[in-house]
Amino acid sequence: MSSSPFKIHESHTDIPLEDAAGVFATLRKKGVPSFLYESRSVNPIYGRMSLLGIDPVLEVVGKDDSVVISILNKRGGRFFDFLLESGLSSEADEIIEQSNKKIVLKITNDASFLSENKRTKRRNITLILRKILEYFSSDKDSLLGLFGAFSYDFARLFEELPENLPENKTPDFRFFLFDTFIRFDLLKEQSEIICYRKNEKEGDEALLSLKSLLSDEEEVFEDFSVGDITCDTEKEEFEQQVCIAKDLAKRGELFEVVFSREFRGSFSGDSFGLYRVYREKNPAPYLFYFDFGDEQLVGASPEMMIRVERDKVHLRPISGTKPRGSDPISDHENELDLLSSSKERAEL
Repeated sequence: MSSSPFKIHESHTDIPLEDAAGVFATLRKKGVPSFLYESRSVNPIYGRMSLLGIDPVLEVVGKDDSVVISILNKRGGRFFDFLLESGLSSEADEIIEQSNKKIVLKITNDASFLSENKRTKRRNITLILRKILEYFSSDKDSLLGLFGAFSYDFARLFEELPENLPENKTPDFRFFLFDTFIRFDLLKEQSEIICYRKNEKEGDEALLSLKSLLSDEEEVFEDFSVGDITCDTEKEEFEQQVCIAKDLAKRGELFEVVFSREFRGSFSGDSFGLYRVYREKNPAPYLFYFDFGDEQLVGASPEMMIRVERDKVHLRPISGTKPRGSDPISDHENELDLLSSSKERAEL
C-alpha cells in the first residue's frame, strides 16, 4: 500500500471466466466468513462486476459504545499488530480487554447537540472504522478493506430516536478485513484472483492454492426448506392502513409514508442454495450473499445506492427517472414530464 507505512504485496493472476456463484460454491468453507457480490443483469453502468472474498484476517464488531477487533487466522496477526502500533487503541476512551487474539475498545457516544450537517462526525465507535480505513488507505486502486454490514439501529449512533422496540443484541456493525478476492469483469469477460500478502512468495503460494481449489469439482448443495411462514400484518389490516394513509394525505396531514409487512418462517438446510434460487428468480444487477459464519445475509437490488471512486461520488436512483426516448424530441418530452410531476417533486 503506497500511502501507508504498512507494506503489503499484491499478487494477481488471470483465470478463465466462469459463473461467479459456481466459483464461490467451490471456495467457500462452512463456518468461515465469506461473501459474494454478484451481477446478473449486466450493462456498462450497472452490474459490470462481480466480486467474492474468502478467508478474512480480522473481524471488527461494534455495539453501542464498544468495538471488538479479533484475529481470525495466522495472517491476521500482522494486520492486528500494525493497527495497535499505529495507535488505534489510543483513540478509545478505555481498553476494556486486550490479548494476543483480540482487543475490546470503549468509546462513549458524544450526546451533545450537533446540527444535521455535522451529526455524521459525532464521536462514537465509528471512529474505529474511520481510523482502520485511514491506516490502510492507498493512492492506487485496492480491494484490501472492510466488507460487512451495518444494522438498522446503526442510525442510533448519530440520531436520538425513540425506543419503540425491545433491545436486541444485533451489532451496530460487523465487518471483516479481507485480503483474498476473485474479481469478475463481465463486460470484458475476464476474471482474476487477487491476494494481498506479506511478500511475493506468499502471494504466489496463495494464488497456486486457489487455482488448485478451483480445479476441484463444485460441492453438492444441501437441500433447504422454508416453513411455518407467518406475517405480522394480515392483508385486510394492511389494506386498511393504506386507505387511512391516503385519506390523511388528501387532508394534508401526511406527506409520505412507506408501509411494510414482515414475513417470518423456519429455515433449514443450505442458505446458499436459497441464494441460488433467488438469483434465478430475480437476476438483479446487485445481488449479495454474505456469510458471517454464524449467520447469513441474502438480498438483491435493482439500483445502486451510492458508489465512491476516488474523488467522485455516483448516485443513480430509480426514483425520479424515466426511460430514454427513441430520439432527442421524446427525450425532451420525458424530461419535461419529470420536471412537472408533482409526485417526483414531492419525493425528491
